[in-house]
Order: sequence, then C-alpha cells, then structure tokens
Amino acid sequence: MKRFTIGGLALLLVLSFVACDQAATSQDTRDIVIIAVTKTSEVQSYRATVTTTDYADGKSFSSSVESEVAAPDRYIVKSTIGAGWAELIKIGEEKYVRDAESPQWKSCPTGTCSVFYIPIETTLLPFRFLVDIQVLPDDDIDGINCSRYRGRVDVASLVNELKSKTGGMTPPLETPPLEPMLQWEIDVELWIDGDDFIRRLKTELRMPYTDVSTGNERWSVRRADGRFSDFNEADFIEAPEIE
Repeated sequence: MKRFTIGGLALLLVLSFVACDQAATSQDTRDIVIIAVTKTSEVQSYRATVTTTDYADGKSFSSSVESEVAAPDRYIVKSTIGAGWAELIKIGEEKYVRDAESPQWKSCPTGTCSVFYIPIETTLLPFRFLVDIQVLPDDDIDGINCSRYRGRVDVASLVNELKSKTGGMTPPLETPPLEPMLQWEIDVELWIDGDDFIRRLKTELRMPYTDVSTGNERWSVRRADGRFSDFNEADFIEAPEIE
C-alpha cells in the first residue's frame, strides 16, 4: 500500500511571484499576518483543497489533497497522486482507510494507516515567521474580497521554534529533519479576508539535494496552492460501512 503524507501543506505549500512595488515592512502589516495565522489555526472546522507540484531532475509530478474537518477528532481527507488515491476518515479514536488498490473501507489501528492528516495549526506554523512582507493589490477568492500579501519565511527562526517544541529530539513524522531545513528557501503569498481568515495560500519551497549520479548539489522545487473555506461551519461526518 502506498503511503501518503497529507498536509502540508505543510510546511510544504508553493508559487513563483511577480514583482510588486508596494513594500510593507511595518509592524502593523506583520501583525495582520500573525493575527490571520493565529485565527485560522484555531478554527474547529473547515474545508481545504491543496494542489502541489514537485520539480527535480528535469521531471515533475503533481498531487492534491481535499480535507473536510468537522472537529479536531472528526475529519475526512483524500490524497491523489497520479492515478493513485487514498482516503482517511477519523471519528474520535477510530480511523478508517481505503485506497485505489483496496477501495473497500477498513478499520485502521493507530500507527498503521497509509494516510496521514496534518492539523491546520501545523500547516500554518511556518507563516508565523514571515519577513520582508509586501502588500499586493486586493483580490477576490470565491467572491470574497481579500487583502493580499507576500513574503518569505525566516527559516532559521522556524527551525529554532521546532527545536524548542521537540526538545532537540527527532521531530514527529509530519516534520522534516531540522538541520537540513536551514538550507531551505520559502516564498509565500497569502490572501486574508475581512474576518482575518486565510482564504488562499501559495508557497514556493526550494530545497538542495545531492545528485547521486554526479555528486553535485542541485535544487528541487515544490509549488502548491491551497484554498480554505467554511470556517467553523461543521458538517456531520459519519463512520463508513465496513464489509
């Protein structure tokens, strides 16, 4: 069974940006972003759709994730990579999975699931360390007027925060090894609505790696586009039927 990591958006969302001449370096602008990250991280229910494309060695592959969260312990997520897909439902302590190879729902004991869900607060954590923030022209997302910003993640500060959370120990599954992260470059663009919720998020993550055939250092790129909606408007999610 293939293993899918969901989130990430996490730490892993992406985009290339056009130049903008409206620089915003004031503490007020940073506060706007922090308030939006905090408020969006605290929602109890929401929907999200994230598409991601990875580029390396002259090749690319894309994936997508759809999430519907009714409560922190009640959600359904579906990940698609090429022709493969996997789906997870969590109801309280119970988890259920199915995928393209085994399309019938089955119970999934903790630690054995082929799909992983990363909470929204983990996904948004890097954007608490946004610097060099610029104000872009307002834009509509699904008919909702949003303020728009771009910046870059202060990766050193992010790594220090993750170290403080893990006590210097190996981080959890959804968190990459910390020291190599110091070489990452993360650009961000985000859309914030009038209620201080993040409606759309784009990032471009650049990571160095060693070409095993030449020994030379090269760069891979991960670009993703995430859209969020229906904040605190929970729908009831039921457990699936198991044959």
